[in-house]
Amino acid sequence: MRELILIEIIALPAEALGAAKLAVELAAQVDRGTARDIERLANTQLVLGGGSARRPPSKGDVPGN
Repeated sequence: MRELILIEIIALPAEALGAAKLAVELAAQVDRGTARDIERLANTQLVLGGGSARRPPSKGDVPGN
């Protein structure tokens, strides 16, 4: 069981791991209501694409180049 959780964590994007770590550290320092708000902010960012930043287009992405 523990190994499966570790495999899932390792497979996460670095941005997601960073956001989760920050959210946990912040939530540990505040009251329960504020911790819930921090969790919602972190999750919303990840779900709506904050965890997968777009890369700038390269020459190979532009047709005709």
